[in-house]
Amino acid sequence: MAAAAGLTLLGLAACNRPASAPDAHLMAALQQGVNLGDWWTDSAASKVLRPAHHPTPDDLRRIRRAGFGHVRVPVAGHRLWRGDSGRFGATEMAPLLDDVDAILDADLAVILALQLDDDAKRDLARDRAAQRRAAANWATLAGALADRPADRLAFELLNEPVTEDAGRWMRVQEQLAAAVRKAAPRHTLVLAGAHYSDIDDLERLQPLDDGNVVYAFHFYTPHNFTHQGADWGWPMWELLAGLPYPADTDAVAAIARAAPAPARPHIEQYGREAWGPSGLAAEIARARRWADQHQVPVHCTEFGVIRGAPRDSRQRWLADTRGAFAANGIGWTVWDYAGRFAVVASDTDRTLPASTREALGLTP
Repeated sequence: MAAAAGLTLLGLAACNRPASAPDAHLMAALQQGVNLGDWWTDSAASKVLRPAHHPTPDDLRRIRRAGFGHVRVPVAGHRLWRGDSGRFGATEMAPLLDDVDAILDADLAVILALQLDDDAKRDLARDRAAQRRAAANWATLAGALADRPADRLAFELLNEPVTEDAGRWMRVQEQLAAAVRKAAPRHTLVLAGAHYSDIDDLERLQPLDDGNVVYAFHFYTPHNFTHQGADWGWPMWELLAGLPYPADTDAVAAIARAAPAPARPHIEQYGREAWGPSGLAAEIARARRWADQHQVPVHCTEFGVIRGAPRDSRQRWLADTRGAFAANGIGWTVWDYAGRFAVVASDTDRTLPASTREALGLTP
C-alpha cells in the first residue's frame, strides 16, 4: 500500500514538473494554422478587430479538414473581467473554456493569446500594479486550463506588446511567464519581442531560462503592400491601392503617377525596393538565424495580406512567404480566418478557395 502511494506521488510530481521542451505533437500541430482574430476580441478599441465572424463548430471542422493543425485565438482581457475589477472571474472565463474545448474536440491545437488595447499595453510595460494584476490574471486563466492537454494548448503572454523598450518588456514577460509556469507547469509558452513583434523585435529578445517556450514573430513585409487600403494604423496606407507583388517597376511607376500626390513617394519607394521572393526569403532567414543562435524554436503567429490587394499578387505573396517559412523550418499561423485579411472566400462563404489552399500548401 505504501509502495502504491509512493508511486502515485511520483506520478503527480512528474505531471507537475516543467517540461524541458515543447511537446513534439504540439510542434507538429503548430506547423500550419489560422488565426481566429474576431472571436474573442472587441472591435470597439480597434478597427482591425471586427465582430460578427465568430466561428461555428462547422467552421472548426472545416478548418481541420482544410489541413490546418491549429488555431490562434486572441482574447481581449476585459472580456474575462469580473465586473470592472480588472481581475479574471470564473463565470466570465467559462465561455472561453468551453470554446477551447470545442477547438480541441475538432482535433485542433490552440494558441491562446492575451490581447490588450494599446493604452493597457503601455501601462503593463511601466506600471508595477498593472504587471501584478496581469500576472495574477494569467495564473487564474492558466490554472483553469491546466488540465487540458499540454500537447494541444499553448499560452501566448501578450499580442504585440507595443513598448519600444525591449529590456523592460523582457522583465515583464518573465514575470508573466513565472505566473503561468506555476499554474500550468507543462504547457508551452509563446513569447514575442517588444513593439509589434516583427523580426527586428525578435532579434532584440533574450530567451528565457525555460526550455518549454516557442518564440514568435509577425511578418507583414512590406507593409505598404500587405496593408494597402487599410483604414487604421499609418494614414498613408489608405491612399495606397493596386500595388502588385512582385513589385514590377513599370507597373508601380504607372500606379504612382495616378495616385494622390502624398502617396506617390511611398509608391515609388516600393517600386525601387523591388520586393519579390528573394527579399522575403532573406528577411525570414533572419528569424532562422536568431533561432539557431539561441537554439530555440520560432514561429510566425501572424502573416497575411489585406483583401483589397490585387488578388493574384496576394496569392503570390502568401505562397512565397509560406515557402520561405518551409525552407527555414518555421511553423506559421496565417492572419486571418475571416474579416479584412480573411483566407475564406467571403464573409458569407466560409470555403477556402483552391488558390489560397495552394498558396498555403495545404493538403486537405
